[in-house]
Amino acid sequence: MKTLKANNDGITNLTNIETLTQLHTLEAANNSISDLSGIESLTNLESLNVSNNSISSLSPLSAMSGLTSLNAEHNRVEDVSPLQNLTGLQTLKLAFNHITDISSLNGLSNLTSGNLSLSD
Repeated sequence: MKTLKANNDGITNLTNIETLTQLHTLEAANNSISDLSGIESLTNLESLNVSNNSISSLSPLSAMSGLTSLNAEHNRVEDVSPLQNLTGLQTLKLAFNHITDISSLNGLSNLTSGNLSLSD
């Protein structure tokens, strides 16, 4: 399986997601996910949409160097520093979170599109 779409499915966590190691695209928007634990095993993941959830930490994404697109809008994220080494990111959407400092993203030179608007 290369793509998993689990939008609007009432998901609360990503338990057992680590078995889907060939996944390239994961869409899990509009759920009740609060923790991304387990996702760090998806080393082939290129695109992740976890918008409209209850996620507060992006730490499980910190070593996902193949990630090119991340949408984590409308969550509870405060700290974006776990993304600082994801130099392959081209699209980054983090609007409507609780982010006050984006200086750790300065090294993401491949970003071509993004949205950080209305972060508290």
